[in-house]
Amino acid sequence: MGYQTGVVEALRDHGLDVGFVPGWERRGSSSFDPHGHVIHHDAIPTRWNSPPSILVAGRSDLAGPLCNFALNSAGTVWMVAAGRANHAGAGSWRGLVGDSSVWGTEAQNAGTGGQVWPDAQIAAYARLCAATCDDCGFSADMVCRHAEWTSRKIDPAGPWQDGHDWARDMPHFRALIAQPDTGDLDIMD
Repeated sequence: MGYQTGVVEALRDHGLDVGFVPGWERRGSSSFDPHGHVIHHDAIPTRWNSPPSILVAGRSDLAGPLCNFALNSAGTVWMVAAGRANHAGAGSWRGLVGDSSVWGTEAQNAGTGGQVWPDAQIAAYARLCAATCDDCGFSADMVCRHAEWTSRKIDPAGPWQDGHDWARDMPHFRALIAQPDTGDLDIMD
């Protein structure tokens, strides 16, 4: 329990490019013991190279951080917070309840269907989730869409470059996470 700074080594072991938001090591609450991962889209229509301040500082109705990781469309993972982030809210997944029990990633995509999810981003998303599974000792079955955590959300949503879609292909995504060598994913299967 506490700040999960060791995850960086797992991210790098999975071949990810990692960026760091200053202060990430002690951002969020230390009451953090993740046994799952909730994935999101950021609902921001413009592309970004480093995480927008809203993901770090929050908004007027919800204190930041709003994620542990931010994933841009090129596949770079940004460390935002090593502690509990305010991302999943009310809901649950396979016995997990509360933000203290799950990692949260905000991925760059408006989620309206107008932005296709690039292959590089999907592959990096799967490697990111595999890294958290390996680092914390849980399986790909403990990774869920925010839409699976709660019925009030749709994310992540939208079509993938390869023809898959979040709404119908989460089992395929979990299979990508579970591949033994996530460094060389074949997302087309």
